[in-house]
Amino acid sequence: MSPIVGLLMTFIACGRGIGPIPKEVPEIGVIRGTVRFLGVWPDSTAEVRVAVYEEYPPSDFYEIRAFSDPLPIGADSARYEIRISPGIYMWIMVAWRAEGRFWGPESFLGMYHDPEDPSRPGTVTVDPGEEVRGIDILADFSRRGELPSEVAEALGQ
Repeated sequence: MSPIVGLLMTFIACGRGIGPIPKEVPEIGVIRGTVRFLGVWPDSTAEVRVAVYEEYPPSDFYEIRAFSDPLPIGADSARYEIRISPGIYMWIMVAWRAEGRFWGPESFLGMYHDPEDPSRPGTVTVDPGEEVRGIDILADFSRRGELPSEVAEALGQ
């Protein structure tokens, strides 16, 4: 048997075949919680989602790391789930969007607060394959667009 055929047979027997060595992909984690809505849903509501940021305050409103599927419009509360890479997430917020409009700082409805200090945003650490539960958020339509002062300042609002 030629050396090339022998090498090929070795690769096949090892289950790797010929090709690049695959990179390790971190096992995805999950963030879960419930959003409770206060106030009247605007008739112009197109979509509401939960967004996750790595930084607080974010330097750019659009540097979202991940977001939920759309939440049910008109509900008093809704459960959400976000599949996300392992990491530390500094800001988890609820965003509202009107029909015919795009997301922006005026979309802010509420955020996850630190259970130990409700005046601060809550930080969430997701380990590989971990499911982090209880990341509950109060979304208040009467305060739509009222960003936390640190966020407004960082965004130049």
